[in-house]
Amino acid sequence: MKKTRYRILQYICENPGISLLELSNEVEVTKSVVSVYLKDFEKDGLILKYSSTGRRIKIHPTAKAIKKYTKIKLLNICEI
Repeated sequence: MKKTRYRILQYICENPGISLLELSNEVEVTKSVVSVYLKDFEKDGLILKYSSTGRRIKIHPTAKAIKKYTKIKLLNICEI
């Protein structure tokens, strides 16, 4: 689970504005599983969600998320 959480954060940080569907396809887990992680990330202040057109939500990392991702990447730790 920790590895999945890291992979989701990684894709959000490396692809700001990614959609839920794109994210789900990239990390190869269902949209419902990704949604659970996104709720946690949002609660922890790691992401912001924006609706640009209609119902399509774009997911963006916060400065806190980028800082955390950079630290983990540098330390090569897959635990958030």
